[in-house]
Amino acid sequence: MIIDNIVNKDINGNAANVNEKSIYNNLTATKSSSKEAVKVSSSNSVDMSDTVYSKPSNPNETVADELMQDGATDRENKRNQMIVISNTTSAEDYKRISEDGFSYDEMTGNTIVTETDKIKAVLAKAGVDVSIYGDDLSQEQIEEITGNPAVAAEIIKQMQSYDIPVTDENLKESVTAVENGVQINEIDDNTAAYMVKNNLDPTVENIYKALYSSSGIAKEDTISDEEFDSMSSQIKDIMKNAKIDVNDENLMDVRMLMEKGISITADNIRYFEALKNFSGKDTEYIADSAAEAVAEGKRPMDAMLIDGFSLADQAKEAENIIQSAIPEDIVDLINKNVPVTLKNLKDVQNSRTDDSKIFIHKTDNAPINIVSAQRKLEEARLAMSAEANLSLLKKGISIDTKPIEELVDILKQHEKDYYSNLMTQNGVEPTVENIDTFKSTMDVFEEMKTFPAYVINTETGNEDVSTVYTRGASLKTSMENANESYETLMTAPRSDMGDDIKKAFRNVDNILGDLGYEKVPQNQRAVRILGYNGIEITPENIDKIKAADENVQRAFKNMTPAVTLEMIRKGISPLDMSISQLNEAATEIRSQISTRDDSKFSEFLWKLEKNNEITEDERTTYIGIYRLIAQVEKSDGAVIGSLVNQGADITMKNLLSAVRTSNKKNVDYKVDDDFSGVDAKSNGVKIDDQINAAYNKNCIQDVMEDISPEKLMDVLKQNWEDMTPEQFKEALNRAEENKELSEQYAQNQLDEFKNAVRTEESVYQMLDRYDVKTNMVNLMAASRILKNPGKMVSDLFENGEIEMIRQLKEQVLEQFGEALKTPEEMAEAQEQLADVATHAMDSMIIESDNITSINLKELKVLGKQFEISAKMAKSESYVIPMETSDGSVTGINLKIVRGKEEKGFVDIFFNDKMSGKVAASFEVRDNGVSGVIAVSDAQTQKAVSENISLFTDSLSENENSIDIKVVRVADISAEKYLKTSFQKEDKVSSENTKDRNNVQTKRLYQVAEGFIDNIRKIFGPDNL
Repeated sequence: MIIDNIVNKDINGNAANVNEKSIYNNLTATKSSSKEAVKVSSSNSVDMSDTVYSKPSNPNETVADELMQDGATDRENKRNQMIVISNTTSAEDYKRISEDGFSYDEMTGNTIVTETDKIKAVLAKAGVDVSIYGDDLSQEQIEEITGNPAVAAEIIKQMQSYDIPVTDENLKESVTAVENGVQINEIDDNTAAYMVKNNLDPTVENIYKALYSSSGIAKEDTISDEEFDSMSSQIKDIMKNAKIDVNDENLMDVRMLMEKGISITADNIRYFEALKNFSGKDTEYIADSAAEAVAEGKRPMDAMLIDGFSLADQAKEAENIIQSAIPEDIVDLINKNVPVTLKNLKDVQNSRTDDSKIFIHKTDNAPINIVSAQRKLEEARLAMSAEANLSLLKKGISIDTKPIEELVDILKQHEKDYYSNLMTQNGVEPTVENIDTFKSTMDVFEEMKTFPAYVINTETGNEDVSTVYTRGASLKTSMENANESYETLMTAPRSDMGDDIKKAFRNVDNILGDLGYEKVPQNQRAVRILGYNGIEITPENIDKIKAADENVQRAFKNMTPAVTLEMIRKGISPLDMSISQLNEAATEIRSQISTRDDSKFSEFLWKLEKNNEITEDERTTYIGIYRLIAQVEKSDGAVIGSLVNQGADITMKNLLSAVRTSNKKNVDYKVDDDFSGVDAKSNGVKIDDQINAAYNKNCIQDVMEDISPEKLMDVLKQNWEDMTPEQFKEALNRAEENKELSEQYAQNQLDEFKNAVRTEESVYQMLDRYDVKTNMVNLMAASRILKNPGKMVSDLFENGEIEMIRQLKEQVLEQFGEALKTPEEMAEAQEQLADVATHAMDSMIIESDNITSINLKELKVLGKQFEISAKMAKSESYVIPMETSDGSVTGINLKIVRGKEEKGFVDIFFNDKMSGKVAASFEVRDNGVSGVIAVSDAQTQKAVSENISLFTDSLSENENSIDIKVVRVADISAEKYLKTSFQKEDKVSSENTKDRNNVQTKRLYQVAEGFIDNIRKIFGPDNL
C-alpha cells in the first residue's frame, strides 16, 4: 500500500512495505552489557530502563506529520504526500480552502496539509457535525471493491461521520482492518507483554501481528521470592496508583513483567491488564476506529482496539485535567513546592471530592496568589486543546510531567510554526513582525464579525481598521454587560435577528415607505443602524450607511489568508488602512494572485453542463451574461462611472450596454473614494450619486461571488434587466442554490486531483529539477511535457478561433529563428512565448463560443506548460516553434548540456504528424562532432538521409571531424529522451562544469541551429 511505503524505511532510508517487512525488525535491543539487579527508582516506579527495547522513532506520527519533517522534500515523499492528501481531503475541506482564498489547483501539498489541519481543528473546536459530500459509491461498486456490503455500509457510515472521502482505497483498507480486527477475541500474556515492552499502541495491525507473527518475549531474569518481597511495598503503591487491584493474580502479572525486562510503572501495569482482559470488538467499533485513524492521516489498520491508551486518548485526558482544574489546585501545588504538571494536578483532583473543602497549605516561602493562579490556568485552557496536546505527544514531548507554563510556551510556538509554515510555503519571509501582522489581521477580522452592527457610522468606510475594531470591541462589551441583544456586524443571508431586535425596530418598514425606499434587508438594516446611533434617518444617510456596511462586508470577504499573505509580502499593513483602501488593495491582489476567476467560471460551466433543463440557446445566454458581469467587475468601477457621468440609471441593462461600448472605445472611468465624474464641463457628480456608484460597484463583486446557473435561472424569470446591482444581488440571495450540485463539483475537483497526483515519479522529478511548485495543475502540465514536449506549441497555434494567435504566429516563428544563437536570446524568446500563451489563453476564455469546463481546464494546463518551459530555458532546455509543410506548427525540444572544456551535448526531439518522431543527439568534442539521428518513419529516414549533407556542410568549416548517423527506431519515447538529457546534465554538473565557456557556447548553439535549420528546410512550409 502507498501509505505503508511512506512511513516505513529501511536502514538505508529506502521505502519498505510494511506488509512485507515485519515491524519487529525495527525494534532494536538496547540491553545493558552487564546484568544488574532490578531497582526501584525514587519516582516510585521500578526502573528497568537498561533492559527496555527502544521504540521506533515517532511511530504514532501521522503520515502528514512525517512528510512535513525537515528533509522530507524529495520527489518520492512529495508524490506520496500528495496521494495521502487525495485520500483524506473531503469536499467540505475543498470548499473551505477556496473560501480562504487558495486555489486547490495551485496549492502545494504542504499548504494543503497546513490548511486542512487548521480547518479540521476549527471545526472540532466549534463542535461542528461535519459530513461527507459528493456521490456515494453504488451498491455494485461496494460489492466489487469489498466483497462484503454489510461491513462496507458500516464503514461508509463511520467515514461520513469523520468527514472522510469514501474512496476505493479507503474502503478496501478499512474492510481489511475490520476483518482482521474482529478475529482478535483475546490477547495472551506473552503477546500483551510484547506490546507493553515495545510500547506499541493497541492497533489492529500491532495486535494482529503480535498474535500471529510473534512467539512473545523470553524471560530475561528470574526474580527470587526474596527479591520480589523486598520490592512488594513499592510495587503495591504503584498498583494502587494505577487503580489495579492488589491481589495475588495481579502481583504475579507484575512479577512476570519484571522477569521479561519490562519497567514497572503505573502506565505499563494498567496497559498490560487492559490488553490481557481484552475480549474483542464488534464491526461498528472497529469501523469507527478505522475512520478516526484515517481522519488523523493514518491508515485504517491503525484503528485502536482499546480506548484510553493511544496518544489521542492521552491528549484528551490532558485537556480534561486542565478544564477540571481550579486555581486552588495550582496554589496548593505551589505552596507544597511541587511542580505544576498535569500529573500532579490530576493527583490533586483525585485527592479531593466535589463536596470536600479544599485545604490550601500556606508557607512563608510560597504565599497564596489566587489571581496569579487563575491567570495561569486560563492561559493554559486557551492553549491546551486536545488537538494541540496531540501535536506535542506526536513530537515525543511528555505532557504529563512537563510544567504547565512550559507546555503553554511550546504550544504558542506551535501556533507560530503554523503561521511560519503557511508563509514559507507561499513565499513570504516568516519574520516575527510578519507573523504578528498576519495573526493580528486574521484575529481582528474574525473578531469584528461578532461585533454589533451599530459600530458602523456614515464615515466607517474612511476609518482605518484599528479604529473600527477598538470602537466595536468597546460597544460589544457594553451591550453584553447590559444584557442587550444586537445583530452582528457580519451579515448572513436570511438570518433571524431575534424577537428583541424586531420589537426595538418595529417601525423600520414604515420609515422606509415614507422615504420611498424598498423594504429589503439592506435598507432595513441601514435604518436600524441609524436609529441605534441617533443619526437622522434621511435618504442620504441611509445610502451612506449602506455603502459603509457593504464596504465592511467586502472586507470580510476580501481578507482571506491568501490575500493577507500577499499584502504582507508587499509591505502593506492592513490594520492601518481605511476599509475602503483595504478593499481596493485586496481586489487588486485577488486579481493578481489567484485563479479565482478561472475556478469560478469553471464551476459555472460545469453546472451548466450538468443541468439538463437548460437548452443550448439558454446556455449561450447564461455564459454571455456571466462574461458581461465579469467584465463590469474587472473594470474596477469604470463601467459604472461612465453611467454616472452620463446621468444614466445604474441598471443591469445599462451596465451590460456600457460594457459592449467600452469594448469598442477605451472607457476609463474609475469609481473610488476620489471619484467625481469625468466631464470637465460639469460641476462634478452629486455626492449621493458618488456614494451610490461605489455601493453598486461592491454589489457587482457580490454578484460575481454568488452567481450560479441555477440561481441565474430563477433571476432571469424576473424583470432582471431593469434591476440595479443591489436588486440583482438581492434576487440572487433569494434564489435557491443546488447544494448537491455544488458538492458534486467539489468532489469532481478532488477526483481530478487524485488522478493528477498519481502520475509517474519522473513528473515529480521534473518539477523538482526546475524548481516548479508541486501542485495539481503543474503535475498535469509536466506530465504532458514528458509525453510530448512539443505538442503544447501545436495546441496553441492550431486554435483557429482566436485572431490574436493567428496574428502572433509569424512574429513568434521569426523571433525564434533569430534567437537560436545564444542562451540569453533563447531564454528571452521562451519568456515571451509564455507571455503570448498566457494572453492567448485569456482571449480563448473570453472569446470562445464553445467553451466548456473541460476546455477551461485544458487551457489552464496548456498555459502552465509554457510557464514551465520558460523555467526550463534557464537550464538551456527550450521548446522552439516550427511551421511544417502542411501549414501547422509543432514544437522542437532542444537541450544543451555543457561538459568539460570543449565537450558538450546537443539533444533534439520533435513529434509531428507528417514526419513522425525524430530524436537527435550530438556530442561536441574538441576535435569534432558525432551523433545519431533516430526517426520513427521510413519516409522521414529517407528524407533526412538524403539531405544530411545540408547539415554537415554547415558544420564543416568549424569542425575537424563529423560523424552523423541516421537510423530508424520503431519506438522513440519523448520521456526517455528527456530522462537521458537529465542524466547527461547531472553527470556534467557533478564534474563542476558550470562555468560557461564562450567558445563552447558558440559551437553548441551552431550545431543546434544547423540541425534545426536543416529540419525546417526538409519539413517546413517551403517543402510543399
